[in-house]
Amino acid sequence: MSHGRLLVISDTPDDALDLIAALVNAGYEAAQCHPSRLDAQTDRHDLLLIDQRHVASSSTSTPPLVALPQRRSPHPPVLVLGARCAAPSDAVELPADIDFRSLETVIAAMIRGRRAEQLKDDFLSTVAHELRTPLNSIQGWADILMRQPREADFSQGLAAIERNARAQAQMLADLLDVSRMISGTLTLDLGPVEPGFVIDSAIKRLADTAAARHIVIDRLIKDPLPTVEADFERLQQIIVCLLSNAIRFSTKNARVVLRADRDDHGLRIDVTDTGRGIAPAVLPQLLGQFSSRALGTSRSGGLGLGLVIAQHLVGLHHGSLTAFSDGIGKGARFSLWLPLDGTNRNQLGA
Repeated sequence: MSHGRLLVISDTPDDALDLIAALVNAGYEAAQCHPSRLDAQTDRHDLLLIDQRHVASSSTSTPPLVALPQRRSPHPPVLVLGARCAAPSDAVELPADIDFRSLETVIAAMIRGRRAEQLKDDFLSTVAHELRTPLNSIQGWADILMRQPREADFSQGLAAIERNARAQAQMLADLLDVSRMISGTLTLDLGPVEPGFVIDSAIKRLADTAAARHIVIDRLIKDPLPTVEADFERLQQIIVCLLSNAIRFSTKNARVVLRADRDDHGLRIDVTDTGRGIAPAVLPQLLGQFSSRALGTSRSGGLGLGLVIAQHLVGLHHGSLTAFSDGIGKGARFSLWLPLDGTNRNQLGA
């Protein structure tokens, strides 16, 4: 997998060949371009590297990026190697004699920064869209009920307002959870918990959602389940997330199976659906931070934060969450494992 796409801009392309070869050997995709051939397509690269090491000190050439046409999005970060003339104001300048290892360190840091900015922009755009959707429904129904109050509309309108207000409240709760995750202030209220009761509470909470899609939730539990030390509300949040994903990505009249059983060292809860499935390329990254949203393949809907938060909460419980799928159209299984006692915590340094 490429570390990033670089465009090396040089007045003397032959002199940049060694640099390009070194970048390719280091795992980057590198192409070269003469300043006269620059166009707006440069923003498809992760970084623009202007190589001026071989430009004569008396050169008065115009910095390449000045001639670029105006674009709606900002150009990629610019790194100038051996600056001999005025560089773009937002460029990073490095001396011509910098060693390659130091150069690569700077390049990697700039690309990480670029991708973080893109991820932030995409996420904020998604937040705005997802918060607007339920708000439009709430405002629309409120307007109907105020202007043309008919008895037949009230139950449908109030139900829509309640449903969308609940969806918006959940998105805000997810955003707060992510904020606490980032700041390290998301904590657990641990105590002895009966897993069967948590599972039943989660299934009951999603009963209307499942019924609306004519989906049956099969509860396959080998009683009695062992008591675990957990945060009741947070454990329920994890199970609700897994079940709601399974319901959302199953076809109507399907079945979602929740299995719970004790193994040698802990409690295992599996949620299986026969729905959309997960592409093999996405599967290893699905539970990474914001990766599902970044890949445009979110299985959690909304802001795409459900699984990210669930994974973090499972980690706070010193458990594990794993996703399995045979591919697109072949369903998916999410397996939650929790330790039965505090034995593993000592090993984890908690």
